[in-house]
Amino acid sequence: MGAEKGKDGVQMLYLSAGSEGADGELCPASARAERLHLLILADLKPLTIKRAEDICRTAVVDKILLPENKNRTALPDVLQKAELCEVDGRYEECFAGFTVKVFAAGPEEARVLLLYFGSRGVQPQTEECMMNVKRCLPELPCHLTVDAANLNCEMRCLLCRDYTQCRKHNRGDETYFVDGHLLLAASEGSDALPELKEYLAEEWKHIRFIGLPRNIDDAQPGELSGIGTPGHQRYYIGCADTAAAVVKAVECEEPSGTFISVSAKAGLCVSGCYAKR
Repeated sequence: MGAEKGKDGVQMLYLSAGSEGADGELCPASARAERLHLLILADLKPLTIKRAEDICRTAVVDKILLPENKNRTALPDVLQKAELCEVDGRYEECFAGFTVKVFAAGPEEARVLLLYFGSRGVQPQTEECMMNVKRCLPELPCHLTVDAANLNCEMRCLLCRDYTQCRKHNRGDETYFVDGHLLLAASEGSDALPELKEYLAEEWKHIRFIGLPRNIDDAQPGELSGIGTPGHQRYYIGCADTAAAVVKAVECEEPSGTFISVSAKAGLCVSGCYAKR
């Protein structure tokens, strides 16, 4: 995920071995990054470390977050050029109108970092939000950064492809934006959800995009109940291996739920901006 270029813009990237393509390569958007404010390693698996190395060889990285593990092997030298921050519990940072919250889950030998990312301090009463949701395909790859001075990527998508607009939170009677991302795919199941929900109590109603745990089973979709705000479209992101009962619960039992399957051939691009009314 990225942010607009400029003196107040930042870029961040979240890497997990559980989301690699068939060949394990980085997506084109990640490979084009020139500078990252924050690089988050969801796990310490060899593929995640390799992908982080690839990024750090071509981009300037200010800070790297990684799960604390006293028994981990030494990190490659190229990663140690950045400020390293091992997360054992919780981490929070606010920048450029956004909040990042990181939550460590699982036993130490297999600890992973789960991520929340959403806007901070912007209100529908004073600003409008343009949010476009579309598939990211090899022939139309998503760019990590949107340049305010050159909107070719965004205009190409809006003029020449199918997409969905999320606009309900621009109504005059809305009091907050529903624009948060909660990425749980690095976790094996949903055991951490009760504690995570408590940690994100203020952000829970803002969540619109949910990266489902890899091994979420038939009985667990209900643990995500109450997420987001009723009436606002929510996107549950899984893969071809996501249990059929989970897909059914999202698509058939939740009026505003949409299941999106991602793979090496198709991802999900969320782009847009906030503008003063």
